[in-house]
Amino acid sequence: MIGSKHIINTMKKKKLLLIALLLVGAASSFAAKVDTLLVKSPSMNKDIKVVVVTPDAALGKKATACPTVYLLHGFGGHAKTWIEIKPNLPQIADEKGIIFVCPDGSTSWYWDSPKDPSFRYETFVSSELVTLQDNHRPQGACHYRSEYGRTWWSVDCYPS
Repeated sequence: MIGSKHIINTMKKKKLLLIALLLVGAASSFAAKVDTLLVKSPSMNKDIKVVVVTPDAALGKKATACPTVYLLHGFGGHAKTWIEIKPNLPQIADEKGIIFVCPDGSTSWYWDSPKDPSFRYETFVSSELVTLQDNHRPQGACHYRSEYGRTWWSVDCYPS
């Protein structure tokens, strides 16, 4: 025969499990939006892959202003490098209210090649992509240069 304490403990465990599942479900329903886009570069005349992580706060009818940080990968990386090395980037975007833009820079170090017109990644990142991002920001998102930032990750050093 099962005692009443055992039944009460089992019910408490089920209730706690249900609450935990509801909290996990609620948390996952407020996740940042991660898009992989192909963005046309007029200066290079080609499409460049760009990952954009947009926090919940910048989406929907009640969108709020969110600064943008451009995350540049190191030599040999690609547009998804930041998502791969920092898989919690969407959660950080939601927690901090930051839009992350991660463009592919190929093996360019984000410089414009004086010889190869298909390598104009400095122009793409510093001008074309910023202008495009400004024009396609969610309503209410910031439009001020002081609310932008750029950073990069690399284990390589650029030879001087």
